[in-house]
Amino acid sequence: MDPTEWNYVLGIDGSQGGIGRTKALGGRKASDDFATAVCRFRLCDYATQLCKVTRFNGLTAEQMSAVIHRDHDAFNFQLMVMDLGGGGLSIRDELRNATQDIGDGQKFSVTPIITADDEQMQGVGNQILCLFSRGDTMIKDTGQVLAGESVLVNKAHELLRGAFEAEPQRIQTPKPWSGWPNGVNSFDTPDKMREWLHAQPGLSPRESAQAEMDLALFQLIHVDRVLSADGQTPKVDKYGMYEFKSTSKKDSGYAVLYSYFASWMIRERHRIKEQTQKETDFVCVSEDA
Repeated sequence: MDPTEWNYVLGIDGSQGGIGRTKALGGRKASDDFATAVCRFRLCDYATQLCKVTRFNGLTAEQMSAVIHRDHDAFNFQLMVMDLGGGGLSIRDELRNATQDIGDGQKFSVTPIITADDEQMQGVGNQILCLFSRGDTMIKDTGQVLAGESVLVNKAHELLRGAFEAEPQRIQTPKPWSGWPNGVNSFDTPDKMREWLHAQPGLSPRESAQAEMDLALFQLIHVDRVLSADGQTPKVDKYGMYEFKSTSKKDSGYAVLYSYFASWMIRERHRIKEQTQKETDFVCVSEDA
């Protein structure tokens, strides 16, 4: 892998609900949108860059798969990390199909996207899909010892938080979009920002991408640890891991979380490969030689 070349990765938070479904239910239950986040990085650089966030609502698993394949055609992703919940397994199955249909009647042929554990389609599909689970082979290849799923979730949160807090930051984000009515900080909650953005017609692809990145970052700010009954101490499970929640939706924010985790996975696997190569190349010569 050329350390000077850009590597693109995708984070996927799949859901067939969205703001349209929320309104259909009379606001009784808020639904996540289908969201994806693109990051890029070079092995010779310190930071990962957030490039694009997209969000859709009301798509079928087949349509979501077609969106992912079209993005893959544009970016040539090295790795995709996808949440299992909210329809992730259905999207996984659709990604395996050699023919995709976005829903406009125009079908297109693709190379199936599969996981490293998909033995049935090995040699046929592109093994770049990682399911966000401690049992996934690609995650195991990073050398992490994960006793439970909560350990993996905590690891991803720890990595992203550390990236934002590092000096210099290990994740770079663009400047806020200038089209917000009273600035990016004028909304009380991410859900209100999402509703306002959902109602804006005619945004260019660039404007939409900028606005969606702002929304994703705003959602991340509102993700916090669940507190114990005393209301002050963070709640932990049997592994000593935190549980996370948000009073607002976190679909786009978690797509960024998975995308950054994908970039970390590639960096970590490259580091392990280099270390293994150094150990293999090392030759111990005795004093008697």
